[in-house]
Amino acid sequence: MNKKMKVVVGLILLSGFLISILVFLPYLANHLGFALPIDFGLPYQVIYKNRSYSSNDNMCAGGGWCQPQLACSSITELDKKYNGPLSQIGNVYTLFGPVHPIMSGPMIHGSPPTIIWVSYSKNCFLTYVLMGGP
Repeated sequence: MNKKMKVVVGLILLSGFLISILVFLPYLANHLGFALPIDFGLPYQVIYKNRSYSSNDNMCAGGGWCQPQLACSSITELDKKYNGPLSQIGNVYTLFGPVHPIMSGPMIHGSPPTIIWVSYSKNCFLTYVLMGGP
């Protein structure tokens, strides 16, 4: 095989690899809990302290199998509803983008929170609920 043919075969293999990554990226984001830098890029599930929290099909990181919708709550509304300020307990990281803080209300020592909120934008927090019970 000559040098020109090796370059062509290498480019074809590289293109196939990159296309397969793009196809499987939403799947990986949804199952591993990271966001994509697209509109409605938050994942279906978020992992905090080895527990999974679900967005109940409101988000799916470009998965195409959900109808993303923003059911936003402001931080002020959440503070009033849960009797005090929420605290940041973690982050959802975005592939080549900003982090999304994970917020929680007061926690009972030793128990995972049953509801968390993930920041979609400055004043839009989306609800994620604990999967599988406490």
